[in-house]
Amino acid sequence: MRIVLSEHFKTEMAADGITLEEIIRAWTAPQIDRPSRDHPGARVRAATQADGSRVTVVARETVSALTFITCWRNF
Repeated sequence: MRIVLSEHFKTEMAADGITLEEIIRAWTAPQIDRPSRDHPGARVRAATQADGSRVTVVARETVSALTFITCWRNF
């Protein structure tokens, strides 16, 4: 499966200082997992990180690709 980071995703990741490790944790070990209201067919997943913040990611998964759309951090 191909992993795709949208330009918007990369911009938000950099703005909030989110690491790839935090993205992986949010996607693979989420405490929240629900359908996205803003992006049909995408999922919203969030996980608490080591620093106590919560990283949320929005991604759409198909047979051939996992496309990350946006992300943010809440303290």
